[in-house]
Amino acid sequence: MNSTKNLKKAFSLIEVLIATALLLILSLIAVPILDISDQREREERLRLALVEMRSALNNHRQKHNTFPSSMLVLLATPTAGGFYLRRFPINPVTSPPQTRWDIASRTTGSASDHWETILSAGDTLTDGTPIVDVRCPENIGTGINGIPYQNW
Repeated sequence: MNSTKNLKKAFSLIEVLIATALLLILSLIAVPILDISDQREREERLRLALVEMRSALNNHRQKHNTFPSSMLVLLATPTAGGFYLRRFPINPVTSPPQTRWDIASRTTGSASDHWETILSAGDTLTDGTPIVDVRCPENIGTGINGIPYQNW
């Protein structure tokens, strides 16, 4: 009688441990990749929000020969083609996401911009000057590219 007929086929303990270790290594590699893709998606939404708001500011300037005094003007003033800004964008890199942005004014003859943080579209600069630029607030973080969000 052949003794090999009575042997049962199964995985050895070593094979199971090696397969488990390989799955663990693959999962440890996959988690950071998912985090980076999530951050890239938030950064893309930030870039689009900044482009949208800056375009609205520039379009208002071209039509009225002056920058608006608040972001609310861009939301409330329809033009022949529609509103300058359909909604006040949420800052996707703040935690939790909120409508928190820095807005800038430039007074005649000054070499630099004056920045203030706003939380809603109705907020204006304390000195009442027009808004000329918008950016992400300070100390929010740094992008994947190594550039702080406030410099985008």
